Amino acid sequence: MIKSANAGEKRRSIMTYVGWTIFASIICGFLIKSYVDERVFNRDVKKLLAYYKHVVPGSISDGDEYNAQYLVWKYHNKKNKLWKKLEDKYGIPVREADQWDEKEPTKKKTVDEELDDLDSKSNGEKEDL
Repeated sequence: MIKSANAGEKRRSIMTYVGWTIFASIICGFLIKSYVDERVFNRDVKKLLAYYKHVVPGSISDGDEYNAQYLVWKYHNKKNKLWKKLEDKYGIPVREADQWDEKEPTKKKTVDEELDDLDSKSNGEKEDL
């Protein structure tokens, strides 16, 4: 009877070991998947923000991280569809965030500069009359 009790305990010990190993493998799998998904999500948000920065600078979407996060979340299983829609809408291919030229987007005139230009044009027109 002692031999059968030891065999039962040994079997239970092996099953416990196998159970904990499977449990640990599943947990590690979920952690790795979560980490990879987060990295891909952040990469796509940066990609979208860089696209808006270079294609439509100064727009409401330029620098709007929450909107970029929402779009990437919304198209999480259809990213190719998102990139295709952006390319169709703006006519410029989507690139990775680090593939854009580092030169600054064209500088827009400030309101003061525009008013100065209007003043100089209006003064010149009055003198010609």
